[in-house]
Amino acid sequence: MRTPRTRHLQTALRGAVTMATSLSAIGLALILPLAPASHAQELRVHPTPFSVMLDFHPEPGQRTGLPLWMEAVQQIPELAPDGSPQKTRFRLRLLRMPDLNPEVQLRLFFDDVAEGALVVTGWTETGQEVYRSKPIGAGLRLPSSETLFIPVAGTDYLDIETPGDGSSVRGAFVSTLRRFEGRHALDFDPESVFSDPFQNRAGRTPSENDSFLFGRVRATIDAAMAPLTPQAPQAVFEFDLEKPPKLAVLHFEVLQLSPLSPPILAVNQNKLPNPGMQLPDLADPGYQGSPHFQYSGWIHCQAPVLGSALRPGRNQILVELPKGAASLVIRSLEMDLKYSDAPLRYPRIP
Repeated sequence: MRTPRTRHLQTALRGAVTMATSLSAIGLALILPLAPASHAQELRVHPTPFSVMLDFHPEPGQRTGLPLWMEAVQQIPELAPDGSPQKTRFRLRLLRMPDLNPEVQLRLFFDDVAEGALVVTGWTETGQEVYRSKPIGAGLRLPSSETLFIPVAGTDYLDIETPGDGSSVRGAFVSTLRRFEGRHALDFDPESVFSDPFQNRAGRTPSENDSFLFGRVRATIDAAMAPLTPQAPQAVFEFDLEKPPKLAVLHFEVLQLSPLSPPILAVNQNKLPNPGMQLPDLADPGYQGSPHFQYSGWIHCQAPVLGSALRPGRNQILVELPKGAASLVIRSLEMDLKYSDAPLRYPRIP
């Protein structure tokens, strides 16, 4: 028998790597395990030649490289008669390369201060508008992000337009998109037709009607947004059940979630475990803040519920902000209910 080789790992500072992933350079101090020379580890920077993280408010003198299909980034203020900023355009000048980037992903990072405050448009040099987004912003007064997929084959520049001096728009992640072949079960729609570079799950769209599948009932409890603030830290949702299930799972999405301080959940005054969170890759630019990071985007959460915690008739769900936590918003509250005695029919094997 071969004796297994034991590796005694120690941690030590291996060095600092500086990457220009935005208009401001970011220094990364990495702690790596020391290993025998024959098994030495190397730090390999993930190349991103066709993507860029743009900082619209860089420190003086700080710049970043642009992908070869992007010519320049400009900030264009539009002044009111009194000289104050009326609106601001962040202009992304593109080079036409239809074989390389017929479509781009534009993910905006902004402070959601007013409903419908932002709009993105695409233009030709002759002044023809070839793209216009829906108004962006729900007036939640929290940091947020929004992803757009923009055809740019005949586009010379994109304008990101916002009221005022533009300080509410922090930056944008821009990347070339390409199509790929995927597969999904014929009886079911694919969860998403977009593969997010940071494994960020697509938002759920609650249905107006309940749905049944293989003994599971999926029901929308509340599709609206519910802000939780230190001044109003609780939200209560009520729903009726004809019959309690054997097991249930509560689903919802959270904006500006702190991964270490998830919302507190209770069903009929029975406290639930901390919800599970489907966190994106830590490289995602949506993580903001220090030392306690929050995510400027929507994160899917779920929590199991014992069937014994539910009852026939009226039921109540309490969602509460943890003590000392900052404001957040929840939306798309759904519940999956599993009934083991549901009429399932399996094909008979001859």
